[in-house]
Amino acid sequence: MTGRDERNKLTSRRLILSLIAAVAIAASGTALWRGAIFRDIRERAYPLPSGQCRKTGDCDERALHVQNREAQTADAAFDVALFQLALSLLGLGGLGFTVYYARQAWKEAEKSASAAHSALAHMREESLAQDERFAAQAKIAARNAAAAEESARGSVDSAQAAQKTAHIMEQTARRQLQAYLHADSALINWFDQGAEAVIKVVNCGVTPATFFEIVGVMDFQMIGAAAPAPVSDDRPGVVWAGLGGGGETTAPLRGKEVDPDRLDPAQSNYLSVRGFIRYGTIFHETFESEFSFMLRHRLGKDANKLQRAAGRLRVYRQV
Repeated sequence: MTGRDERNKLTSRRLILSLIAAVAIAASGTALWRGAIFRDIRERAYPLPSGQCRKTGDCDERALHVQNREAQTADAAFDVALFQLALSLLGLGGLGFTVYYARQAWKEAEKSASAAHSALAHMREESLAQDERFAAQAKIAARNAAAAEESARGSVDSAQAAQKTAHIMEQTARRQLQAYLHADSALINWFDQGAEAVIKVVNCGVTPATFFEIVGVMDFQMIGAAAPAPVSDDRPGVVWAGLGGGGETTAPLRGKEVDPDRLDPAQSNYLSVRGFIRYGTIFHETFESEFSFMLRHRLGKDANKLQRAAGRLRVYRQV
């Protein structure tokens, strides 16, 4: 039942009670008015004789009038009492209706209170359920956020790994395609004033070298002595044009004041020809490959052929 229906029902009850009260007031007025009319009629129909009783008959007549008037008064009182009884019953009925409707109103109020309590409990349960749903949704959102963050980290890691792999592949491709120059062998040619070492330069790579430069020295070293000092990077050299992939060429390295007579027939010394080849690749990178050759005193057809000197040489080193 809605609040509007409750208000309409209470208004109907108030109208019924007001009608009962109006009827009671009207009946009371009617009874009082009727008693007043009877009293006026009795006074007119049976007037009391005036004066003193002079004879015995006069007193009896007066007494008869008085008794008759009392009888009429009693009759009128009975009517009034009857009306009062009717009014009492009517009032009692109105009171009964009032009690009944008050009880009904109390029941309706109890039902409304129970319904309100149930609605409040339902709202509380719904609120708790809503809070639980919100908490569950928050947990799901947190898990989704953590999963998204983990996925983002995985994506970043994958991107970094892919970038690293691409870099490695690029470097590998460069290493596979770049030029690799080194000194393969050397011969010595003697002159009246000095000597010239002819160095065979080989490109083992696929792509050409954009240039190459021979930097080296020629001097005599004693057998058993410490390894000769490496050639300084600041020493000037001879620059040559590029060398194609898989190609080879010869490049001379001149030495002044190098006399073959200084080679000891007992092989206590040797001629050292050492240095490095600096070259460039198509990837705009520069590399160096060291070389070291030696020549001892000997005779025969291989007297001018240099041997490789023992030692650790750095080749194909990026600079």
